[in-house]
Amino acid sequence: MLSPVMLNLARAGAPAAILFRSWTARMRRADFAMLAIGALLLADLGWGLRLAFAIPPFGGSDEAYHWLRVREISFGELLARKLGPNDWGGTFDVRDIKLIGYFGIRYARGLPVDWHVAHDIARRLQGVAGTTAIGSFPSTASFAPLAYLPNVLGVAIARACGGDLLAQLHGGRMAGVLCYVGLSGLLVAILPTARLAAMAVLSMPAAVTQAATFSADPLNLMLPALLAACSLRLRLRPGTRFGMATRSGLVALAMSLGLLKMTSVVFSPVVLLVPTVRFASGAARWRFVATCICAAVAVALAWNVAYPFMPGLYWKTGADPRAALNALAAQPVHHVRAMLGEAWSAMPGLLQSAYGRVGAHPAADGTRYPAHVGWLGLAAILGLALGNRGPRAKAASFLLAALAGAAVILLMIAFRIAYNPPLVDAVTGVQGRYLHPAAFFLVLAVALLPIWRGLDGWANMLQAAGFAAAFAAQVGTILTVLGWLRETWG
Repeated sequence: MLSPVMLNLARAGAPAAILFRSWTARMRRADFAMLAIGALLLADLGWGLRLAFAIPPFGGSDEAYHWLRVREISFGELLARKLGPNDWGGTFDVRDIKLIGYFGIRYARGLPVDWHVAHDIARRLQGVAGTTAIGSFPSTASFAPLAYLPNVLGVAIARACGGDLLAQLHGGRMAGVLCYVGLSGLLVAILPTARLAAMAVLSMPAAVTQAATFSADPLNLMLPALLAACSLRLRLRPGTRFGMATRSGLVALAMSLGLLKMTSVVFSPVVLLVPTVRFASGAARWRFVATCICAAVAVALAWNVAYPFMPGLYWKTGADPRAALNALAAQPVHHVRAMLGEAWSAMPGLLQSAYGRVGAHPAADGTRYPAHVGWLGLAAILGLALGNRGPRAKAASFLLAALAGAAVILLMIAFRIAYNPPLVDAVTGVQGRYLHPAAFFLVLAVALLPIWRGLDGWANMLQAAGFAAAFAAQVGTILTVLGWLRETWG
């Protein structure tokens, strides 16, 4: 039996002991999350820089066209020139075409690239006076310059340092990786919850690969994700300031969506996450939301009216946008159901591509990695989202899920009209990498669902197992990819 003194001491110390255990448990969870996020950031930086050199020049998805657009912008030509119906281009250095030609011929013939020959060509071209020409590359010239700014900066720095074309290409790639990893760190720092799950999405090998090559996709993912993270923080962290600078920043982020691919504007309503309590009145909140959405839509319309590029007409896929719209209007239910059915059947391949596709060359579709590894990585991301221990917000979850679904549907409709033949319901041309922004929103939506109640142990197990699986899948995929990339170098 305890003495009265000891009993009183135990009673006095019980709350302190409970608080201490609670504090240490939170610290363990926080330390684990921070260490896991730090590991993924370091891995992304290392793999990204390695892939920037391992992937052959112009071996990324449509990289030759992105290279021409980046070079055009780096010389100060921000706006494309109209060259004819559905045709835009601009000024480029003739030496670029000669360098692209060497790699293009090797890829077309299925031959490996000789590193020494490639560098010898670049050095010889460096000694030749540059001549410019006006050329057509509308698939990228029609894009706004915003998404290319990281690559442009790297190319400009390499050129200022006297680097040849290959040095400039690798400089642009490295700048893309550094920007992507830096923005990933900023994003998870802003997010008030689901940081590890969000970081796992950003660390998917296909997403890192896009950052390691010339592409507009990294910022097409990052800018909507940043808008979502800021809006969610204002909802879940009452102490976050919401002054004029923050409001102006959100409006600017929303406007930037209009300078990305046109389907990105579907994410602008994410500012609805900012609660009414942040404003003087409900009317003030709706004015702010309307300003953000209208700004995004107005910028997108202005740019796409100025550059109304139709990819199906350029690539000669048999597309006829007017006929497609007429067909949809005549039998909307039939065509929408058929289109969604085709999209559903294609979704497994799209998801596998979204996780691990690495460029268009040298493999025909860039998916030469074990399929089960990709499914393991996707399951791990889902597990991290389900095991999230942060605050719950059912309404916010539904909004994020709705925006993710709307983005996928809008993407399918856009390709159905602008890329596919008008009477063919199968949606072709969509690639898994286009789903990355929707995947980010969907993961946040799952993480905010009020699933775990009194099941903290299971949630912790999901977090630990999810991170281990996600990291293993990432390492396995990239090591496999690096292995077969060696086959492309002679």
